[in-house]
Amino acid sequence: MNKTTKSIITAALLVLAAVVLIAGCNAELQSDNSSTATVCANPVTPQFPILDGTRSLIFVLVEANSTYYEAGNIHRTQTTLKYVLPKLMKPGDRLILAWIENNELEGLNKTVFFDATADLVAIPMTPTMPTAPTSIPRPTETPFARLRETALAETVQAADVTSTASYYDYVCQFADWSKRAQSTADASRAQIKTSVDNLVGSADTKLQSNDLAQFLDDASPHIFETISRASKFLGDMCAPGKYDHCVLLFFSNMKDWRRDQDPKYLRYSTDLNRIGVAVVLYSCRYDDDECGKRIAAWQKHFDAYHTTLHFVLDGNIEGDLQNYLNDLLRR
Repeated sequence: MNKTTKSIITAALLVLAAVVLIAGCNAELQSDNSSTATVCANPVTPQFPILDGTRSLIFVLVEANSTYYEAGNIHRTQTTLKYVLPKLMKPGDRLILAWIENNELEGLNKTVFFDATADLVAIPMTPTMPTAPTSIPRPTETPFARLRETALAETVQAADVTSTASYYDYVCQFADWSKRAQSTADASRAQIKTSVDNLVGSADTKLQSNDLAQFLDDASPHIFETISRASKFLGDMCAPGKYDHCVLLFFSNMKDWRRDQDPKYLRYSTDLNRIGVAVVLYSCRYDDDECGKRIAAWQKHFDAYHTTLHFVLDGNIEGDLQNYLNDLLRR
């Protein structure tokens, strides 16, 4: 946990304690002495954005088969990414988009069409919180003071008025601080949103405008080759000390003709250890027998790749994918 995160969490805890302390105060604060009245706004609890200092890499592979395109799945991919990614990514995260290879000779260097990182943002300093006043003790009555009841009563009253005025002054200072702190938090949140929106918007533009003519054909996609090359790339990028979280995300029907072969007979060296994998199957439903066979076949391969595989099926694509990725990226 970095210094900025610790400062934000500490400030949040102090705010919570202060709000609980003065929660009983309403917009018009008045002391027991009717001649003394203080009016100030109710305090708020600032909601600070929390950046945990980690960086994530999301590698998206999209099928470029003409059947996939003509079924409207490229457009659905755009819709899904625009919905999910802004809710998960943060400044410093990297997004890569590539087509799934249609022949063995292409390689990632020819199929990657977007690779960028969300701009880092400078988080403004939170205003200094006002210091709570030290309580002014009430005078203690002694046997000797009984001889001076009138003087004692005046002393107690003076102490009460001073304590009350000091306390209410602090409440007003805190209310003012909480509003300024919330404005700072809102500005920070807006900067973070702009950074991520710019990244996702640029990726969406590339996905819309990229020339598919060289990829769109009816050939079976070479998914095994694509996975193997992606695993080598991600293995380098996701080594300790680089990206903290890595995700390989497929938008494909996963209809490689070799899928039913035993993994040990395929010649591809693939290791997806430390990399989370999700496959979005727009054409699959839970009650589809062929879909079930496809999932079972690929599950065997990804088990051999030393990773867990999550299938996102038609019905609640965006919600399911968001929940799964959120779990991966927040570990």
